[in-house]
Amino acid sequence: KGAGFHTGTQVVETCGVVCGETVEVKLLPSVAVKINSLMLEFPSLEWLAYLKGKVEGSDYVVSDLIVPKQKLAAATVDVDFSEELNLDGVIGSIHSHHTMGAFFSPQDEASIVPSYPVSIVVSTKDWACRVRQELPCGNFMAKDAILSVATSVNVDTEAFLAAARAKMTTMPTTNFTNYHRAMPTCLSC
Repeated sequence: KGAGFHTGTQVVETCGVVCGETVEVKLLPSVAVKINSLMLEFPSLEWLAYLKGKVEGSDYVVSDLIVPKQKLAAATVDVDFSEELNLDGVIGSIHSHHTMGAFFSPQDEASIVPSYPVSIVVSTKDWACRVRQELPCGNFMAKDAILSVATSVNVDTEAFLAAARAKMTTMPTTNFTNYHRAMPTCLSC
């Protein structure tokens, strides 16, 4: 299957009926090491990976990263969606904003957040995490989640980075313009 983003999912910013419980996204230590390795390898470029994991009650556990073929630049990442990937068990995506800070841009809110239950943005300074929660009306609400990491691990970072490097190339620097898009509010709840 090719990997893509679903932009048809309706995500609202607020809901008058559901406040929702606190949700935690737990990264296995090996995943945290792989993310930190990518941040060190590509400190000024955006990159993307898929989060493989499972749901445990109302929380999520991320057990591995899947790095797709992609082209990297300072303000964008271009994923090669023609690559055949096994996305079984994928519960989300993570991408970097390197030195720009961890935040969900309007483009992220429009394309990445609606695509999977878990979305993470990482930067050299901090991390941000959002989860998509289904509402009684059938729409979804994106909300901030707690992100935690266990404390010990044994990961072959050289092998992981060698496999990641084989799928990543840099793009020429381009001047990008940010756009702003207001999130809709759910009127049916």
